Amino acid sequence: MAATGDHQALHAAFQKRAADLRELGAQHLVDNLQAGAKPLALARLEQKLGFPLPKVLRAWWLLHDGEKKPAQGFGGSFHLLPVAWVLNERVTTLKRLERLRARPETWPASNTADDERASSQWIPLAARKGASVVMNARSGRVFECSDDDPALRLLAESVVGWFVALAEQGVFEEDGADEE
Repeated sequence: MAATGDHQALHAAFQKRAADLRELGAQHLVDNLQAGAKPLALARLEQKLGFPLPKVLRAWWLLHDGEKKPAQGFGGSFHLLPVAWVLNERVTTLKRLERLRARPETWPASNTADDERASSQWIPLAARKGASVVMNARSGRVFECSDDDPALRLLAESVVGWFVALAEQGVFEEDGADEE
């Protein structure tokens, strides 16, 4: 899918998720989304990461810069991370990656490729207590990252695939929309 197609698919998925939440009476979760990130914030993130963001992540954060405060609902049971939170969550991601690397017996269950396990180009997208959703910037694949074994577990072949699937599953009460 071309970058424009990715952007359109992400936008459509965000729109569908927002419409489903509104229909469920959870407008507060839609209102919790931040406006798109500023290009300067993305450039600063790239500088600190030491590698360029994939175009699809630029589209992701230019559309919405995560959620204002942690709440379950828009990202399922995950809080969509603002750009400013990525580096802090990445510390945990890299520690979990080291644990995966040290436990080759868990590699098959993780569905990680050799080049993904060797890579340090991991970017967190969403988090909840004890787990996160991360993307490998080289392969573009998306994984759940947690303290469980395996530390990484394949969720989708792309960010677009992960979020479109999330939007298509609909909003269920067990998504646990936190009322605050």
